[in-house]
Amino acid sequence: MLCRLSVDQIAIILKAADDIKLVVTRSFSQVLKSIVPFLSTERFKNFSWKSARSSSYKMEGSDKAVAIQTLEALIDKIKEY
Repeated sequence: MLCRLSVDQIAIILKAADDIKLVVTRSFSQVLKSIVPFLSTERFKNFSWKSARSSSYKMEGSDKAVAIQTLEALIDKIKEY
């Protein structure tokens, strides 16, 4: 499944979902192992859960901004329903 976010941006959103317990697993690594195999990006057809995990350690401001904009777009769409 193609995701129009980068690996770093995906990692940020999944890390936040894990931190607020939106998804509940034994660990953040388990979240990534369960979801990442089903995703691809425009740049990477396949990327590993380990690369997503390491991306979550070094969050850049621009990636956080894109993640926030994406989540705000989802909120706006939900409000339209």
